Parts: sequence; C-alpha cells; structure tokens
Amino acid sequence: MDKMLKRLKWTEIIEGALTALAGLACVIFPGALANMFSFLIGAVTLIIGIFQIVQCFLEKKYLAFPTLKLVVGVVFVVFGAAFLLHRSAPITIFAAITGIVVLVLGAVKMNEAIKARERKKPFLWLFIQSALHIAFGFLLVINPTSGTSLWIVLMGCYLIYLGLTLVITAALSKYELMR
Repeated sequence: MDKMLKRLKWTEIIEGALTALAGLACVIFPGALANMFSFLIGAVTLIIGIFQIVQCFLEKKYLAFPTLKLVVGVVFVVFGAAFLLHRSAPITIFAAITGIVVLVLGAVKMNEAIKARERKKPFLWLFIQSALHIAFGFLLVINPTSGTSLWIVLMGCYLIYLGLTLVITAALSKYELMR
C-alpha cells in the first residue's frame, strides 16, 4: 500500500513539474509559441488527461465508480486530441473552453474547501486554489479575444500555478503519510 501511495505522489509531482514548465515556456515565449499554440496546449492537455486516467487505475478504490478525476482525465484526453487534430481552430474558442473548464475546476475546489471546513479540517489551501481557478477562468471567459500573446501568457500563468499546486499538494500529502 505504501509503495503504491509513494508511486502516485511521484506521478503527481512529475505531472506538476511538466505542467509548470509548459506554463513557464508560455510566459517567456508567447510570440514564438503563438504559431505552435494548438499543438502545445493539445499535447499538455493530452498528457495531463493520460496522467489522470493512469492515476485512477493505480488507485484501486477509484475503479468501482467513475470519479471526477477519471472524468476530468477523459475530458482532457478528448480536448487534447481535438486540439492536436484541429490546429487551425480559432484561439478564441480555446480561450473560452479553457476558461469554462478552469471555472468548473474552481467550483469543484470551492466545494472541497467547504466540505473540509464543515469537517473541521484545513481548508484555506483549497479555498485559495479555488479562488485562483475561478479568477483565471473568469479572465479567460470574459476576454478571449484580447490577443493571442496575452492569452498565451495568461494560460502560462495558469499552467505554472496548476503545476506548482500539484507539486505542493503531492508533497504535503507525502509528508502527512510519513507522520
């Protein structure tokens, strides 16, 4: 059991590091990445989706019923494949879709924070995550046509945040397992 949990935490840490690196590339090179945008976002989204699905199969408790992690993984795989196949699709559609997905993830995190608070468990980190998800999602939905470079920088900021969140959450979970 401990080996499986350690392996799962490393999967999240690797996923978070790759996501943060992709975000950093978006922030540093937005103009150069504009031409490769669909491919990069598609590849990152596909990889995140695959990691989510693999994690669900590694955690046997998730196999009995579909969980949010499995659903999000499948959705990310579908979006990633679509982005890779339809590379000429307008960036406005990408921004709006991504904004909606980020808003949904923010709402889910907010729900987790509320439940944690009701159970008298630490909830501040979950609340901060949900607020940032909602803020990024809101910006992407209300202003999808503000320019390719700006959108790529915003997406990069979100990917950095998401990657760091995955690494921190995995590290904190690993620390709590050792206690």
